Amino acid sequence: MTEIFKTLHVQFQRAILATGAIPALGTLFIVGTLMYIRDGIIIYLTLGIFGLLATIEVYYRHGKAVLEARSNIRGPDRIFLEFVNKGFNHKILKEFEYQGFIFRTHGFEEMEVAVTATGPYCPRCKGQLAERRRIKYLFFPEITLRCVCGFCTTSDRTRGEILQDVRDIMCAIFDEKEKPHIG
Repeated sequence: MTEIFKTLHVQFQRAILATGAIPALGTLFIVGTLMYIRDGIIIYLTLGIFGLLATIEVYYRHGKAVLEARSNIRGPDRIFLEFVNKGFNHKILKEFEYQGFIFRTHGFEEMEVAVTATGPYCPRCKGQLAERRRIKYLFFPEITLRCVCGFCTTSDRTRGEILQDVRDIMCAIFDEKEKPHIG
């Protein structure tokens, strides 16, 4: 009996390496359930339930890892920080709204060109928004943005992703202004 379990363990490990944990555990759930229906032995049902719970656990952990990776895309704008450290005077150039949030473009008094954007800020009081991330209903991320004034909204995107969109749009506008017009 021990040899059978060792052989099954080795085969299961090979299946995980070949296809991944989720298909292997899903197969375990299906096989266990079908064997229970056919034979009526409770150990097969236990095997099926184990496969189902393990599959859900792997999905949940994967969702948390993806959400954590999504929230870490926001980083400091190195060019802006380098200029500030060299003695340039920082200046807020423009404040604008995008997707219901306030954003600010920043430049320098010596050079009034938008170098970076910051945000999102609260549309009510223009304060900094705090972000809360969690996995809801097993697989779906819920991102809540809150302000101290009481403003609260949910989003499917993190602050970093929204800010990255704004920076990309800002760069596209800047690139269009700098292109030579032909004709």
